[in-house]
Order: sequence, then C-alpha cells, then structure tokens
Amino acid sequence: MNSFTSSFKTLLSISIQICSAVLIYFAFMWLQMFFNKLPYNLSLLGPMLLLTTLVFLKRSWLKRPYKLTLIPKYTLRTLTLSIVGIVFFEGFTLLIMLLLSDSNLDHYVNLIRETFVNPLKYMPAIVNIYIPAAMEEVLCRFLILSLLIYKGINRYWSILISSIVFSLCHGQYNYYVLVYIIFIGIAFGMLYLMFQNLGVAIGLHFTINYMVHFSPGYNAHSYYLPTSVAEVWEGNTLITYYCIAVFSAWIYTQYIRPRLQKQQISL
Repeated sequence: MNSFTSSFKTLLSISIQICSAVLIYFAFMWLQMFFNKLPYNLSLLGPMLLLTTLVFLKRSWLKRPYKLTLIPKYTLRTLTLSIVGIVFFEGFTLLIMLLLSDSNLDHYVNLIRETFVNPLKYMPAIVNIYIPAAMEEVLCRFLILSLLIYKGINRYWSILISSIVFSLCHGQYNYYVLVYIIFIGIAFGMLYLMFQNLGVAIGLHFTINYMVHFSPGYNAHSYYLPTSVAEVWEGNTLITYYCIAVFSAWIYTQYIRPRLQKQQISL
C-alpha cells in the first residue's frame, strides 16, 4: 500500500510539473505575438525569457542550484551545436534527394545558395523557423524528458511521453499527422540523449521545419490534413529517412558498440 501511495504521489507530481511547463510554454507563445510587434532585435526577448524560465524550473525540479551564468554558457554550446547540426542535416538532405533523384533537388539547392548569397532577405523567416523549433526542444527534451528520467522512469517511456507532449503542441493537425509527429519526437529524444546536448536535436528540428516551410506549394495559412497514415508516410519520405538514420545510430551506440567494446576488452 505504501509503495502504491508513493508511486501515485510521484506520478501526480510529474503530471503537475509537466502541465505547469506546458502552460508556461503556451503562455510565452501567446506573449510572443506581442513581442513580434516590437522592433526585430527586441522580438527575441520572448524566447530568451522562456528559456531562462524553463532552465530555472528544470534546475529547481532536479534540485540543482540555479546560476544565471549557466544560461549564456549552455546557450552558446547549444547554438553552436545546432548550427553544426543544421549544416550536417542540410547536406544529408541534399545527398538523399540526389540518391532518390528527387524532383525538388534543384529547388532546395537554389534555395540554400540564395540563403548564403543574400542572408538578410531570408533571416526573418529563418529566425521564425529556428525559434519555435528551439523552444519546443527546450520544453519537450531539455525539461520534460530530463525530468522523467530524473524521476526514475525508464528512458524509453520518458522518450515516448515527451514525444506525446511534443505532438500535442501541434494540435492544429489531425490524428494521422499527430501520430507521425510522435514518431519524429522519438528521434529528437534519442538525439538529445545520445549527444547530451539540445543543439543536435534543434538542428534536425530546424532542418525539417525549413524543408516544410520552403517546400514548393507550402501555404502558411492552411494546415496539412491527410486522410490516412499512408498519405503521411508517402508525403514525408525524407523526414522518415532522417528518423530511421537516428534510430540506426541509437541501436549502434546503445547496443552494438558496447558489445564490441566488451569483446575487445575480453580479447
């Protein structure tokens, strides 16, 4: 009975903490509409305030001392890794499109070239893609996934729960897309745990959002509403390949490589 009561209290505590974090996240997303009306450099205040708040929550929930100096240090590492991740995943995208003889290859090559040639033209759109990706990763991986693992929950259940929360943050889509977003969220969670840093997950998240936002025929004022799971898979082949690559890396780093290392030690 005591173990049941303890488990129930732990579950209730985790549920309250997750709900609190989600509510804070959506409150800041609503507040961001106000910040977006400010001059361009001031519009970044919203994400920075949200990041500071969520870092404070994480360190208090994990019973670690809060130091303001941690924010710029962690932010710089994360930003650097996310840029490296973006460059890597953009290159991976072009390679897969080349191998698949994708009809949109020329479109993306020209887009990336124009982005580097005239960055000021695309910078507002890139920032508007990067910020939501970064904030979602801070909420779902940096805060919720870390909290669940800290509370002793199995890492696979932790990845799945954080991915479900991630999917619910995209409630404007229908059931088929939400299930697929859980699939993507699992890949993001594995990346976060493999690298122990949010930057690589943000890099992949940004790359996926970048592909969707600048894809031919994209309309920001209409939602993608497929009628079957098969339609989602067929329409997002590249994203599926990304996830499969992450799953393969997870299997290698978590299971195959440790066994190979043990065999070398025994020899």
